[in-house]
Amino acid sequence: MPDLPKMVSHYDKGLQISLEVPDGWTVSSTEEFDAIFLAPQENGYRSNIGFSAETYDMSHPDKLEEVITVLRRQQQERYDNYQELGARKF
Repeated sequence: MPDLPKMVSHYDKGLQISLEVPDGWTVSSTEEFDAIFLAPQENGYRSNIGFSAETYDMSHPDKLEEVITVLRRQQQERYDNYQELGARKF
């Protein structure tokens, strides 16, 4: 098993999240993401994880599932070769 990289803690006050990312990743923001964590580019690919906060009317019990379905569809439309590798409810 390979050694795990040194991790660095980041707290985003606006989103109220705390996250540990590998040392060497950069933290930024874009129009779409309030916080985006970017790995160094490797083999023409750059791993990333982005966070944004939006308000939804959750008055209907199935509303969250509807929102997730729409977001999945948007990802498929926006990104060539989009692939969801897994999903789980908790």
